[in-house]
Amino acid sequence: DYIDSMLERLNEVDRYLVVHHFALEGGEPQTLQGMGKSLGISRERARQRLNRAMRKLQVLSYQCSAL
Repeated sequence: DYIDSMLERLNEVDRYLVVHHFALEGGEPQTLQGMGKSLGISRERARQRLNRAMRKLQVLSYQCSAL
């Protein structure tokens, strides 16, 4: 579906952050600290990567809607 096609365009770490932060595969949403710990990065770095991934998804969404 549309969301999956957008998520496929992210790298593995960024996709992990988006999917787990927003609980897109079910379950409970994960905190930045918890995801950072799982990935071996700081909470701040997880926040930065999540924000970057969300900006990329926004740009991709605009590009697809313009077609």
